Amino acid sequence: MSISFRDVEEILRIIDEFPVAEIRFEHHDLKLYVRRDNGAAPASSPVSLQSATAPAQAPSVNNAPAAPAAPVSAAAKRSNADADARKRAGQIAIAAPVSGTFYSAPSPDAPPFVSVGQVVEEGTDLFIIEVMKLMNFVKAPIGGTIVSIEVENAEAVQQEQCTMWIQPSRG
Repeated sequence: MSISFRDVEEILRIIDEFPVAEIRFEHHDLKLYVRRDNGAAPASSPVSLQSATAPAQAPSVNNAPAAPAAPVSAAAKRSNADADARKRAGQIAIAAPVSGTFYSAPSPDAPPFVSVGQVVEEGTDLFIIEVMKLMNFVKAPIGGTIVSIEVENAEAVQQEQCTMWIQPSRG
Protein backbone atom coordinates (compact mmCIF):
# COMPACT_ATOMS: atom_id res chain seq x y z
CA MET A 1 0.00 0.00 0.00
CA SER A 2 1.42 3.41 -0.95
CA ILE A 3 0.83 6.61 0.95
CA SER A 4 -0.24 9.79 -0.84
CA PHE A 5 0.46 13.41 0.01
CA ARG A 6 -3.20 13.72 1.06
CA ASP A 7 -2.60 10.87 3.54
CA VAL A 8 0.38 12.76 4.97
CA GLU A 9 -1.72 15.93 5.23
CA GLU A 10 -4.40 14.00 7.12
CA ILE A 11 -1.80 12.49 9.48
CA LEU A 12 -0.38 15.96 10.17
CA ARG A 13 -3.87 17.36 10.77
CA ILE A 14 -4.59 14.61 13.31
CA ILE A 15 -1.22 15.13 15.00
CA ASP A 16 -1.91 18.86 15.25
CA GLU A 17 -5.22 18.17 17.03
CA PHE A 18 -3.63 16.20 19.87
CA PRO A 19 -1.22 17.84 22.33
CA VAL A 20 1.60 15.29 22.24
CA ALA A 21 5.28 16.04 22.71
CA GLU A 22 6.68 13.72 20.05
CA ILE A 23 5.44 11.38 17.34
CA ARG A 24 7.27 9.14 14.89
CA PHE A 25 5.49 7.56 11.94
CA GLU A 26 7.12 5.22 9.42
CA HIS A 27 5.56 3.62 6.38
CA HIS A 28 7.89 2.01 3.84
CA ASP A 29 10.32 4.77 2.76
CA LEU A 30 8.38 7.62 4.39
CA LYS A 31 9.44 8.74 7.85
CA LEU A 32 7.50 11.42 9.67
CA TYR A 33 8.86 12.91 12.87
CA VAL A 34 7.08 15.65 14.83
CA ARG A 35 8.48 17.12 18.03
CA ARG A 36 7.06 19.98 20.05
CA ASP A 37 8.96 22.07 22.55
CA ASN A 38 6.69 21.60 25.56
CA GLY A 39 4.09 19.04 24.56
CA ALA A 40 1.51 21.69 23.74
CA ALA A 41 0.11 22.00 20.26
CA PRO A 42 1.52 25.30 19.00
CA ALA A 43 0.41 26.64 15.64
CA SER A 44 3.98 26.47 14.34
CA SER A 45 5.14 23.06 15.49
CA PRO A 46 8.36 21.91 13.76
CA VAL A 47 7.66 19.17 11.23
CA SER A 48 10.23 17.12 9.36
CA LEU A 49 9.44 14.80 6.44
CA GLN A 50 12.27 12.54 5.36
CA SER A 51 12.77 9.59 3.07
CA ALA A 52 14.43 6.41 4.22
CA THR A 53 17.67 7.46 2.54
CA ALA A 54 18.13 10.33 4.99
CA PRO A 55 18.59 9.61 8.69
CA ALA A 56 15.73 10.85 10.84
CA GLN A 57 16.87 13.75 12.97
CA ALA A 58 14.88 15.83 15.39
CA PRO A 59 14.53 19.42 14.32
CA SER A 60 16.45 21.76 16.57
CA VAL A 61 14.35 23.66 19.04
CA ASN A 62 15.48 27.17 19.82
CA ASN A 63 14.52 28.28 23.31
CA ALA A 64 15.50 31.91 22.68
CA PRO A 65 12.72 34.44 23.10
CA ALA A 66 10.80 35.22 19.97
CA ALA A 67 11.93 38.28 18.07
CA PRO A 68 9.46 41.14 18.01
CA ALA A 69 7.24 41.23 14.97
CA ALA A 70 8.79 43.16 12.11
CA PRO A 71 6.90 46.21 10.99
CA VAL A 72 4.89 45.78 7.81
CA SER A 73 6.99 46.98 4.89
CA ALA A 74 5.78 49.56 2.41
CA ALA A 75 5.91 46.87 -0.31
CA ALA A 76 3.67 44.57 1.74
CA LYS A 77 1.21 47.42 2.33
CA ARG A 78 1.14 48.14 -1.43
CA SER A 79 0.61 44.42 -2.11
CA ASN A 80 -2.31 44.31 0.32
CA ALA A 81 -3.78 47.46 -1.19
CA ASP A 82 -3.36 45.97 -4.68
CA ALA A 83 -5.14 42.77 -3.59
CA ASP A 84 -8.00 44.80 -2.08
CA ALA A 85 -8.35 46.82 -5.29
CA ARG A 86 -8.38 43.65 -7.40
CA LYS A 87 -11.09 42.11 -5.22
CA ARG A 88 -13.17 45.27 -5.51
CA ALA A 89 -12.75 45.05 -9.30
CA GLY A 90 -14.23 41.54 -9.12
CA GLN A 91 -11.02 39.64 -9.81
CA ILE A 92 -10.52 36.24 -8.19
CA ALA A 93 -7.19 35.28 -6.59
CA ILE A 94 -6.01 31.75 -7.35
CA ALA A 95 -4.12 30.53 -4.28
CA ALA A 96 -1.69 27.64 -4.01
CA PRO A 97 -3.60 24.76 -2.37
CA VAL A 98 -0.41 23.48 -0.69
CA SER A 99 3.18 24.59 -0.19
CA GLY A 100 5.53 23.33 -2.88
CA THR A 101 7.09 24.23 -6.22
CA PHE A 102 5.00 26.11 -8.78
CA TYR A 103 5.26 24.88 -12.38
CA SER A 104 3.58 26.83 -15.15
CA ALA A 105 3.91 24.01 -17.71
CA PRO A 106 3.53 20.22 -17.73
CA SER A 107 7.22 19.76 -18.61
CA PRO A 108 10.31 21.96 -18.98
CA ASP A 109 10.09 22.05 -22.78
CA ALA A 110 6.29 22.50 -22.99
CA PRO A 111 4.49 25.83 -23.28
CA PRO A 112 2.81 27.18 -20.13
CA PHE A 113 -0.72 26.03 -19.33
CA VAL A 114 -1.95 29.65 -19.42
CA SER A 115 -0.67 33.13 -20.12
CA VAL A 116 -1.80 36.65 -19.23
CA GLY A 117 -4.77 37.69 -21.35
CA GLN A 118 -5.83 34.12 -22.08
CA VAL A 119 -9.50 33.24 -21.64
CA VAL A 120 -10.01 30.01 -19.69
CA GLU A 121 -13.01 27.86 -18.90
CA GLU A 122 -13.85 26.41 -15.51
CA GLY A 123 -11.75 23.27 -15.03
CA THR A 124 -8.87 24.39 -17.27
CA ASP A 125 -5.44 23.34 -15.92
CA LEU A 126 -3.71 26.51 -14.68
CA PHE A 127 -0.49 25.21 -13.09
CA ILE A 128 1.09 22.39 -11.08
CA ILE A 129 2.30 22.44 -7.48
CA GLU A 130 4.88 19.74 -6.84
CA VAL A 131 5.15 18.39 -3.31
CA MET A 132 7.43 15.45 -2.53
CA LYS A 133 7.49 14.38 -6.21
CA LEU A 134 3.67 14.43 -6.28
CA MET A 135 2.23 16.69 -8.98
CA ASN A 136 -0.95 18.54 -7.97
CA PHE A 137 -2.76 20.02 -10.97
CA VAL A 138 -4.65 23.20 -10.11
CA LYS A 139 -7.71 23.94 -12.24
CA ALA A 140 -9.61 27.16 -12.86
CA PRO A 141 -12.48 27.43 -10.37
CA ILE A 142 -14.37 29.69 -12.81
CA GLY A 143 -14.24 30.79 -16.42
CA GLY A 144 -12.58 34.10 -17.15
CA THR A 145 -9.47 35.91 -18.31
CA ILE A 146 -6.03 35.51 -16.75
CA VAL A 147 -5.16 39.05 -15.56
CA SER A 148 -1.76 38.39 -13.98
CA ILE A 149 0.56 35.59 -12.93
CA GLU A 150 2.23 36.44 -9.62
CA VAL A 151 4.96 33.76 -9.44
CA GLU A 152 7.72 32.53 -11.71
CA ASN A 153 8.07 28.99 -13.04
CA ALA A 154 9.87 26.66 -10.59
CA GLU A 155 9.40 29.15 -7.72
CA ALA A 156 8.64 27.88 -4.22
CA VAL A 157 5.18 28.89 -3.01
CA GLN A 158 3.42 28.69 0.32
CA GLN A 159 -0.06 27.32 0.92
CA GLU A 160 -2.67 30.04 0.28
CA GLN A 161 -0.12 32.25 -1.56
CA CYS A 162 -1.72 34.06 -4.49
CA THR A 163 -0.35 32.62 -7.75
CA MET A 164 -2.53 34.41 -10.30
CA TRP A 165 -5.62 36.56 -10.76
CA ILE A 166 -8.64 35.81 -12.96
CA GLN A 167 -11.29 38.28 -14.09
CA PRO A 168 -14.50 36.21 -14.20
CA SER A 169 -16.42 36.11 -17.47
CA ARG A 170 -19.57 38.17 -17.51
CA GLY A 171 -22.83 36.41 -18.16
